[in-house]
Amino acid sequence: MRMLSFLPSLLLGGAPRRSQTPRKPLRASADEALADAVAWIVAHGGCYADPERLELYGHAPFALEPFPFPKREYDRLVALQPHFNALVDAVARDAAWLDETLAPAAKADAFTRRLLELRETCDSPQKASLGLLRSDYMLDAPGGDMEDGSGRALQVELNTIASSFGCLSTVLSGLHAYVAGRYAGAADDGWLLPENGARDGLAAGLAVAHREYERQFPAADDAPPRRVAIVVQPGERNQMDQRMLEHALQDAHGVAMSRVTLLDVVGANAALDEHSRALAFDGGAWEASVIYFRAGYSPAEYHSEAEWTARAALENSRAIKCPTVAYQLAGTKKVQQALAAPGVVERFASSSKVADELRTVFAGLYALEPGADGADEMIKAAISNPDRFVLKPQ
Repeated sequence: MRMLSFLPSLLLGGAPRRSQTPRKPLRASADEALADAVAWIVAHGGCYADPERLELYGHAPFALEPFPFPKREYDRLVALQPHFNALVDAVARDAAWLDETLAPAAKADAFTRRLLELRETCDSPQKASLGLLRSDYMLDAPGGDMEDGSGRALQVELNTIASSFGCLSTVLSGLHAYVAGRYAGAADDGWLLPENGARDGLAAGLAVAHREYERQFPAADDAPPRRVAIVVQPGERNQMDQRMLEHALQDAHGVAMSRVTLLDVVGANAALDEHSRALAFDGGAWEASVIYFRAGYSPAEYHSEAEWTARAALENSRAIKCPTVAYQLAGTKKVQQALAAPGVVERFASSSKVADELRTVFAGLYALEPGADGADEMIKAAISNPDRFVLKPQ
């Protein structure tokens, strides 16, 4: 099994022109190419903040050469992504099924229980939602060798909240194109890479949601400006991935983005209008058109009731959420496991043909809680053959 850590299938344009053409080796020492690559990626914003001093930055981890991936599988995954998008939306809108499916997890997991309660009590007037999804795959390569293109992609998870690295992946694609041109010969078909339009696609999605909000709620002449509110973690290291999206949204669409934390939402400078449900920040200086979550996905972020109060205010506002709490629940592993059961994905897919296509990338998903069907047998199998399994938290 090999890891493909990021594939923004919805947002990628183009594809490799040919498949399985051997890549020419670098025409330089690895040290020379690596030093040049570090300078290139820093110059183009591929950076992480220092964990001790957030005003300092170093380059994000990267591979000097791209990981080979079968073109056939790549094309197939790109074609499947719109169907996964529709699947998530259909699941998120089926409240009864979500409640039934997640009820066992909610009994044991307080975080899942609170999210379900939040969905049940939400009374926002906003019915539109935005999904910026990221589907993660591992490549099942027979014999551990996928250079011949025989590997088959299997979905590890479908991220529905705070999907990161879209902009950093765009930088990384540019780096690989630069390394190919400078050190391997630009005409080498084995180095030709698909265009990565993740940054621009993410910005376009947020811009569409912003325009939809303005269509729903035309601004009065004296109304404050509308912006996208990006909810971030305090001390965020992955700021550049977020800042590049902020700048793309402003430069290409003229839409501003402002950073807030969960506690900012319940602070003195934020206010939720009880009548209109408009959410304003900085003492009414601007109104949130879209709530874009890059935080709030982990139980570790909810240190007190204040964070839950903030999340409820966001959900109950009239701003378009990216995502809604229902979308977040639709991305849980228990939902993914349930969808893989016989006959379930067919309930939500637009046709039996689409359901069959989605199932081609489903990996086996097995519950480990006591009493789950087949749990003891799967635990024994995983202990005996750990290289055949991936352990994922809920």
